[in-house]
Amino acid sequence: DQIKKVFQLYNTKQRPILRGADVYRILPPPADKQWFGIQYYNTFINKGSVLLWQNGGPASQVIKLKGLDRSATYALTFEDATGKNGSMTGAKLMDDGVEVPMGPNASEIIWIENPNGKPEPKAAAP
Repeated sequence: DQIKKVFQLYNTKQRPILRGADVYRILPPPADKQWFGIQYYNTFINKGSVLLWQNGGPASQVIKLKGLDRSATYALTFEDATGKNGSMTGAKLMDDGVEVPMGPNASEIIWIENPNGKPEPKAAAP
């Protein structure tokens, strides 16, 4: 059942983001007693995701995002820590970040959406 959930999550949410997404390493590469994080943001659909893994280290961490429109307001939906769901401006997400709680050897996905954003036009094929 868990495997089906993961595949459904990938197919319905992550795969559309990956097509044409900008990729940002928002935390250092994986190491012992550290968090690891990567961000995807697709300006064509105004959606993104943050994938986080905790390999020991602190029980929470402030995560600063990259590549967002500073004046836009983004909806944040946590896959596991749903009590953290809310919205923040791009400026606040990039300058101050969002605090993410996570237990040892756990993971979290934060879904990012700019519901009022205008998709960028797709480039014409040559």
